[in-house]
Amino acid sequence: MLGRQAAEQEIASIEQLYPNCGILRGRSATSEAFLGHARNADMIDFAGYTLASYRNPLSSILLMAPGGANDTGVLYVERIVKEGPLRARVVVLG
Repeated sequence: MLGRQAAEQEIASIEQLYPNCGILRGRSATSEAFLGHARNADMIDFAGYTLASYRNPLSSILLMAPGGANDTGVLYVERIVKEGPLRARVVVLG
């Protein structure tokens, strides 16, 4: 798992390499915001917390910021798959 300082260093490196990239940080990193950016991204680098399910990979989760009263911040891989194919050819989970 990445600590906050390591995640910030990774983000700074990505911003230097890809100045036009969309960065979601802190409270802005909600499931809805992530899905909105991910649909059209060429590359996705997720520097956050995940929980993998080896028995049922679609039940694996990305932990995002809560987006509202009924949004816990848990984003299931199953939802990402149901949203449709991603354009990204590279996805990094760090």
